[in-house]
Amino acid sequence: MASCSYIDECINVVITGAAGTGKTFISRALGVQACNEGYRTRIFYLRELLKDMAFRDRAGTDSYAKRLRMLSNVPLLIIDEWFSVAPSKDELVILHELVDSRYGRRRSTVICSQMPSGNWAGCCSNRALGESITGRIMSKVYEMNLQGTDMRKAHFERP
Repeated sequence: MASCSYIDECINVVITGAAGTGKTFISRALGVQACNEGYRTRIFYLRELLKDMAFRDRAGTDSYAKRLRMLSNVPLLIIDEWFSVAPSKDELVILHELVDSRYGRRRSTVICSQMPSGNWAGCCSNRALGESITGRIMSKVYEMNLQGTDMRKAHFERP
């Protein structure tokens, strides 16, 4: 992972685990290393990304298409808090379009989620779209399931 070969090989990375186990920390470290190796990288929380894309889509300008093209072409896209809140029907369509475009262009995506990948489709209002999204992400993937206690609690010092 430190060599960023997963980006060259167009392999996704899925990091799951309970809150505070280090998913975001590891994803950010992968992003920093990718930048150090010269790969363009973008990091988003899923809810913020979907709200932004839905707003652009409703605006009726070419802003949505431009943003989708940029997100589709960036070599490494990191999405945190994956399905922490179930996406609306419109957001699910947008997410499918994004994942499908990255899959078609053979780009790497890092996903951080508290939910195991086997449960993703079930939290979607349209199970077929949920399975399609999951299938594209999981077709070529390195999976990490982090175990342990909440590191925030373990390192919290009371005054």
